[in-house]
Amino acid sequence: GEGVVVETAEVVVVEEGAEGEVPVVMMHGFDSSCLEFRRLVPELEERAREGRMPHPVRTIDILGWGFTSRTTARSFSAPSKRAHLLAYLSHAFPHTPVVLLGASVGGNLAIDFALEHPDRVAGLILLDAAAFLDAGPAEGGEDEPEGWWKVRGRMASIGVLRSVPLRAVANWVSYYGRREWATEEALRIGRVHTFCEGWAEAMAGFIRGE
Repeated sequence: GEGVVVETAEVVVVEEGAEGEVPVVMMHGFDSSCLEFRRLVPELEERAREGRMPHPVRTIDILGWGFTSRTTARSFSAPSKRAHLLAYLSHAFPHTPVVLLGASVGGNLAIDFALEHPDRVAGLILLDAAAFLDAGPAEGGEDEPEGWWKVRGRMASIGVLRSVPLRAVANWVSYYGRREWATEEALRIGRVHTFCEGWAEAMAGFIRGE
């Protein structure tokens, strides 16, 4: 489909599972990356070495977020993210339905994808799944400065989404064991992808539903 790219950041967590076992594909949350699962990956790898993880496991970046290619995509809307996921699965697991594990907005993408392509999904694992609301794109106008969008009548800068104060708050509220896990390292890793080329344009496109 238009605006779909297959190129995406992928981490092969468990290369080969037991014969006949369903692959698991993990998807991160809003404006995050596959690094979101960096602490889970070693645990799954250890289980695989011990023979306790029979499933092939991958974690990928959602179109427009993480370290996906943004220069060749024309759209970063929810339907485009779904089409990008289909392109990836058609390449990685062309003949096998998968279990989709989605955190936050990644969980909603999993639900959205399963409804649209039930033949490609063997099951869902949802972690605090969010939802795409069918409320239309955020309002915008030709006179707005580049990199800004209007939400509920107010102007906000895309750049605030990668600011240290906002990311620090998000970092703190995202963990249960905050003092152990909501570290400065986690803050840096959580925003590193926002410095990739095309990040602001991709964020604006998603927010506007374009």
